[in-house]
Amino acid sequence: MKQKILVLSIVLTFASSLLLSACGAKPVAESSEPSATPSPIVVSPTPSVEATQYPLIVKAGNSVTVDLNGDGKEDEVYYEPDEDTYSILHLSVNGTDYAGSVYDQEFYSDNLEGAYCITNIDASDNMLEIAIMDYGPSDDCITSFFRYDGNDLIYLGNVSGLIASSYSDKSDLTFNGDGTISSYVRLSVMQTWFANVDWQLADTGRFEVVPTDLYYPTSESGCDVTALADIYLYVINSDSSAKTVLTAGAALKLIATDNLQWVLAETSDGKECWIHLDSEYGQMVETTDGYKYSSEVFSGLCIAD
Repeated sequence: MKQKILVLSIVLTFASSLLLSACGAKPVAESSEPSATPSPIVVSPTPSVEATQYPLIVKAGNSVTVDLNGDGKEDEVYYEPDEDTYSILHLSVNGTDYAGSVYDQEFYSDNLEGAYCITNIDASDNMLEIAIMDYGPSDDCITSFFRYDGNDLIYLGNVSGLIASSYSDKSDLTFNGDGTISSYVRLSVMQTWFANVDWQLADTGRFEVVPTDLYYPTSESGCDVTALADIYLYVINSDSSAKTVLTAGAALKLIATDNLQWVLAETSDGKECWIHLDSEYGQMVETTDGYKYSSEVFSGLCIAD
């Protein structure tokens, strides 16, 4: 039987990210030993939306009452994952179960967290969201968001990272109150590395990364590598730029990337330069002997999956 529990708001402390390697990586849990899922605090009476600070963390298998769509009426939210299949067993608003319909909207799940959240992404729109967290197939953690319009539960997509975790008291997400969420994203070129970014709802109705000219890895010191082959170094990020040759054995520090076909680097004497990548496959680096896989061109990269 569902147990209705009223929850007090919990202000999450946003801590600095831990790294998979010196190359810049996403946050990971401090300990591999799981602890109990954060439990909501029972209070009475229910705090009003105006007095509440979000996100609210609610233990799965319990309900929470909030005004999701700003119509002045409280909505009862209930979430319960299936521990055997790692899918959503129940996700209901006011007694209507939307577990099946969210999967029809391209939502997917793999390793669901044992808590869910109520969030306030945009403080000006009088809307609250339901957030479901997932550890992913290989610790590629995501948080998925849903919005209730009074009739349907609409999937808004996901962002990288978790609001809360049973394994750590850290949070990867910061809600800026203007419709954007600060978190991180896995970059798609050269190696496995991550950059701090903002996410926002696009015209598609799904969350996307706010684009920027350069993405800086989460490691503050950059990524130190050694060339295993002779490569071209460009003065600026342009095919027509002047270029020199960096010989095998020389050291470089990878600083940033456009996440398309250029990586900003720094030589051992402190000069900035650009490494050119194949425009169709960002794992290929331009050398004096054509394009080669990044792992054949540099030692010191983080290659993981």
